Amino acid sequence: DRGLREAPTTEELAEIKKLRKEVADQQRTIEILKAATSFMPMARLCRKRWAAVAVGAGQSGWGGLGVSA
Repeated sequence: DRGLREAPTTEELAEIKKLRKEVADQQRTIEILKAATSFMPMARLCRKRWAAVAVGAGQSGWGGLGVSA
């Protein structure tokens, strides 16, 4: 850590370890989101259908919940 050798310092090694953990966490999140996208087209279809039924019944979309189709 005193700069006597050309290797990462203890602080740099700790940062590398932390960043590797963050990357692994992000990769897991990406895999989960990829799996979740298989359900998204159906959810979008359901929202559009619900909004059309609600508007046809005289309501505005999701009943004022601020959700758009």
